[in-house]
Amino acid sequence: MGASLLLVLAVGFHVTNVLMLPFVIALVIGRAPQDRILRTLLCGSATFLLGMGAIVCLTWLGPGRAEWPPDLALILPHRGTQPALDLVGFLSRAAYGFARTVAFLPYIRELGTALAVLYVVVAGGVFLLWAHLARKGFLADLGKNGRLLSMLLLLAAPFIFVGLCYYPSDPERWLFLMPPFWLVIGLAWDQHDPATCRRTVSWDSPILLGAIVIGVGAYNAAALLPDVLANRGLAGLRELSKLTTDDDLVISPSGVTGRINEFYLDRLITAENLTLMALVREHGADLHGTQADLADRIDRALQEGRRVFVFGLIGEGHEKQRGYPWAYMEHDYGPETFLAVLEKYGQDPICPPSRKYVGIIRLRPRAGA
Repeated sequence: MGASLLLVLAVGFHVTNVLMLPFVIALVIGRAPQDRILRTLLCGSATFLLGMGAIVCLTWLGPGRAEWPPDLALILPHRGTQPALDLVGFLSRAAYGFARTVAFLPYIRELGTALAVLYVVVAGGVFLLWAHLARKGFLADLGKNGRLLSMLLLLAAPFIFVGLCYYPSDPERWLFLMPPFWLVIGLAWDQHDPATCRRTVSWDSPILLGAIVIGVGAYNAAALLPDVLANRGLAGLRELSKLTTDDDLVISPSGVTGRINEFYLDRLITAENLTLMALVREHGADLHGTQADLADRIDRALQEGRRVFVFGLIGEGHEKQRGYPWAYMEHDYGPETFLAVLEKYGQDPICPPSRKYVGIIRLRPRAGA
């Protein structure tokens, strides 16, 4: 029951941890006394289902009242716009994306040579230490652990495919592989033979593996915690949700109506959302056509008496080919392509860009129009 409650807690923190269920069942079958396997599974399953039921109820009752059951057509991954890559490019991007997920590496354009060398040295040392411990543990008896490792591989395979083909953002692509990744580390720890350890800390000591886990966890917490405590993007979305109505037009680089917002916003953003990515996909290499279409959409909205807001674009310091969605815009598109159009309108800062908020700017008709 205690283990089931811990699993519920893990799933509550991140839903992808539900992927550990096959391994929990395998461990119960492998370790519980033969006369108690069924009873243990039933008791653990009941506890887990009760806990998951509580999570579902809290999710439904929470801010935004998330729809239940979810519409799978809306939440399943769709292939995003990707730069043209050959096989080596796909594999290189995949390796770097997984490294970003594990160790929270900076965006590749911000990764200088000195920092890259440091990461490679540290990551290489960690891998060699893990391999040394694993060699004397589960890798020493692949026959005994073959089925478990096969389950890990089968579990990881579809998510490797998803990671290669979908999700423009590197960390998002590989979050689904984190449970198998930590389970492999757990195998090295669990099956290490303490009899081979001396009283002092040595290369054979699981204390060093524990230090790796604590170090990686602390590093990721230090990198992620600031955004968790004060996320300017989320703060801006909350302000936008309070401000907009169904009749408004919101212009943003990549959208403000994501499905995930219903979990974080008290009120969903129901305004018409015109994304720059959608304009680029529609017009392709016709930059002037894209600019004319954007201006026409703004003019028509203003003539109809609708309010027009720009979210996360003006004054944000975006750069061409850097970050999302700019790195995925081909045909020489960049922030200046769209800012040149917006500069022709009057601009009233409703929520100026700052360290606390993503900027919200309201557009007025052109002077003399």
